Amino acid sequence: MPSFGWWIGGVILALCLVLVSVTGHGADDLDVELPHEDVESLDQVWQRQMGVRFPGQPDPELRTFTPTAAPLNIFVLTRGQNEQGKDDPREAQLADAVSVVLRGAGHTVESMHVDALAQKMAQQPGTKQYDAAIDMGGITQEELDALHAVGTKVAVLPFRNTFDAVGEKIIYEVNTTTGMFQAQGYDAIIAFPQTLRVIHFLQLAYGTMVAFKAPTIWSPTYFRNTIGGEDRLFYSAKEPSDKMVSTFHENRHLTDNAALAMSIIELLFRQAPESFKSAYITSASHLTTQKHMKNFVLNSLLVYKASKMTFEQQYDTPWFLSHYTDVVLAAQIDDYPADYMFEALYGGFPLVHNHPELKDCGYYFEDLDGTTAVHQLEIALTHHDSSMDRYNQQARQCVKKVLPTTIENIKTWSAIISQLMS
Repeated sequence: MPSFGWWIGGVILALCLVLVSVTGHGADDLDVELPHEDVESLDQVWQRQMGVRFPGQPDPELRTFTPTAAPLNIFVLTRGQNEQGKDDPREAQLADAVSVVLRGAGHTVESMHVDALAQKMAQQPGTKQYDAAIDMGGITQEELDALHAVGTKVAVLPFRNTFDAVGEKIIYEVNTTTGMFQAQGYDAIIAFPQTLRVIHFLQLAYGTMVAFKAPTIWSPTYFRNTIGGEDRLFYSAKEPSDKMVSTFHENRHLTDNAALAMSIIELLFRQAPESFKSAYITSASHLTTQKHMKNFVLNSLLVYKASKMTFEQQYDTPWFLSHYTDVVLAAQIDDYPADYMFEALYGGFPLVHNHPELKDCGYYFEDLDGTTAVHQLEIALTHHDSSMDRYNQQARQCVKKVLPTTIENIKTWSAIISQLMS
């Protein structure tokens, strides 16, 4: 009899093409009051709810930290829109994290939209205004050449799943705003761990053989700014039969869709139908009219027939966590960490996932191992509440590793800028 892992693998191959074809800042420190009266800061709530002190300031070691490069004027370029042409708060969140980590290294940093760059360059042509630029938004060849002409070093920072998005764009003519193939001749690529696997492709695409490995960084500003006065800030215990499972895949790419997660939820439902109250597949309402998707759901998912699974539109993840989530299921086919994973850990929510970079965090299963995934999801639903203290301590350590105020991250980014300027 084939294992659940093989069964799920077949489902993934069948559904991925369906899903892709149909393709919703803060201060530098973490001790920030929420925008409503008489409420604890997140730092205070974290200490009370999680049982540990969350770092409100950069590590004390920074007092003795000496930057490896002289203070520079740096700007971080953003596009401000996601692949569907909508405002992209996630890009702004990463830009904020990059700005914070570089300020920690002693630099002056400004975040700027690509359109604002064009305006500045038009107002002061031929003038060097910045020592270095980090491009997240996809500048044009003309803009890159103009920056180089005045002596500004320019590094590109690919932060989405660029390789797969470009592949889909080429094969299926999907309209995405990847910002690739617009300019050649960057001074360097700054690569997060998840982009290193395709670094040779990126080197060709951006026209540079120089690449610097950067640690994953994440800022909780989006979480803080989205949570409102009536929202539940952190996970709270309840009976398993009352718990809600949520997925937050984009459902617009081969490597980031809910096919695997839906299969895991279905298999758990067949084993233990009362182990959860409901399951929400978010960012999936656009899939409900697709013929093959409808056939799969109606013919194969008993959990849907039992009215325990629904397909929702896209929501702000922190808000959906606070209202409709007790367990987060992140079952990706690719190996890059999504922001919602860190938000789940930040809020103390049980995170069931297969991301190797977060192997020591949450409830982990390897690759497409459906058997272990179902087991881990059941544990998260039925036994998590008895081990919350241990889980919260673990979550704190996992989140702290990616904060832009952590000394190791600041040292690494300081060294990257020093090498970029050499």
